[in-house]
Amino acid sequence: MIPRAIIFRVECQPDRRDDYIARAQRHAAMVRDEAGCIRCDVVIPEEGGNVIYLYELFEDDAALKAHAEMPYMPGWREDIAPMVVSREPTFCHVRNG
Repeated sequence: MIPRAIIFRVECQPDRRDDYIARAQRHAAMVRDEAGCIRCDVVIPEEGGNVIYLYELFEDDAALKAHAEMPYMPGWREDIAPMVVSREPTFCHVRNG
């Protein structure tokens, strides 16, 4: 079993940054409760700005697939759409030795 991660680089609308962070924190709490989720973090660069990262780590491909099919996912994407300039996912295999 190889853990899978998604790292989202999100550029927020300047006037919606705080709204996005609050919504992302609620989303992360739901993701952390999913079976197969190891962690889900909202990562805010120290220098500020409008780029925020989401880091989601899952036990394996099946957990990642189940996450993508959660019933709340379409609502999440719809909620954040007006807050986001761009959203770029990077899918990763996690290798720690």
